[in-house]
Amino acid sequence: MEPRSEIEYRLVLLVTEPLTAAVAFSVLALAPATSQALQAERLVSMVEVAYYACKLTCRL
Repeated sequence: MEPRSEIEYRLVLLVTEPLTAAVAFSVLALAPATSQALQAERLVSMVEVAYYACKLTCRL
């Protein structure tokens, strides 16, 4: 197999650099969304507990 020419090397860089940057920025954008989703799940659990505590209080 021949060594890569300078043009092939530059084409690889031309494709991989923007792709790497796009992946990095998407990870940075998704990190806060993931954190908010986890907080929302905890909030849903807390609301469910409060609902059942209210029902229990009403029965007593």
